Amino acid sequence: MVLKEELLPLLDELWYPSESDEPIEFIHVDAADVTLPLTPDSLVKLLSLDPGGRIVEKEPFKFWDGVTTLQDWYDETETERTKRFIRLKEILDNRLTGQQYFEVGEIEVDAYLIGARSEGELAGIKTMIVRT
Repeated sequence: MVLKEELLPLLDELWYPSESDEPIEFIHVDAADVTLPLTPDSLVKLLSLDPGGRIVEKEPFKFWDGVTTLQDWYDETETERTKRFIRLKEILDNRLTGQQYFEVGEIEVDAYLIGARSEGELAGIKTMIVRT
C-alpha cells in the first residue's frame, strides 16, 4: 500500500494538541540531491523555508511525547485520538528510516517529522504547535 493512502484515513480529523489544536498533514518530497541526515540548512532548501527562521532539531520521540500515552482518565474521544496517534507512529516507524524531527518558528511552530522512504524520496507529517 502507498504510504499516503495508508496515512490519510488516520490523519482525517486528527488534531495535534497544543494551545491551538492543529491538523496533521502528509508530506512527500523528492530529495534526490539531498544528503541525509538533514541539517537545518538542507531542510530550508528542501522545503523552501525562511532561511532566517529559527529551526531546532529534536529527537523524534519529542513529537510523540504526550500524544501516544493512554491515560485511565481519558474519555472516549481522547482514548480514540491517542490510539490513532499510536497507529500513526507504528506506520511511520515501519515505513520510514532515519526519521528526524524539526521545529521551525518560536510561537507558531511548524513541526516536521521526516524520514526516508527510498532512494531520493522523503516523506512524513507536518503540523503546527502553538506555544505562548
